[in-house]
Amino acid sequence: MRRGYNPMGADNIDKVEYDGRTKTLYVKLLSGKTFVHYDVTHLEHVSLISSESQEDYYLTHIYDKYRSRTIEP
Repeated sequence: MRRGYNPMGADNIDKVEYDGRTKTLYVKLLSGKTFVHYDVTHLEHVSLISSESQEDYYLTHIYDKYRSRTIEP
């Protein structure tokens, strides 16, 4: 099941979605570019969406830590 979240206060993040079945995290930027990260734990997803700054958390804990691909708009 995919869970979506529109982060409040994130400068460049438009939307975050998580598929718990496949452990796939989707991070869509305001530019339209989407980063797809694989093997992301549910705890990591919850930590991202509940952090004070989703952008800072994403860049520090997720961006270059998980196997990923980019989807251009």
